Amino acid sequence: MSTEYFQRAQAYRDSLLRLLDDYIARLQELDNVPVDQRVRMTYTVGNLTYSWDEYRRTLHDSIQNVMDSLTKIPLIFPVEVRLIVR
Repeated sequence: MSTEYFQRAQAYRDSLLRLLDDYIARLQELDNVPVDQRVRMTYTVGNLTYSWDEYRRTLHDSIQNVMDSLTKIPLIFPVEVRLIVR
């Protein structure tokens, strides 16, 4: 397997980890909003508007999707392992 192959796999993994960090940071920001203000808050992403609960649920689902993708990296980029027995 080539060095380029491993670099692509590593780049894919790194981009997923950055995305995961971003989603987690956004989720932490949402959780820092005082409870009495959450009811009145809305978020606009692209053309869509979400309530606080909907946006939080969307972020949580996105985190789960990224984590699922991270677990599938070995299936997307299989690695050949060779053992040398002496």
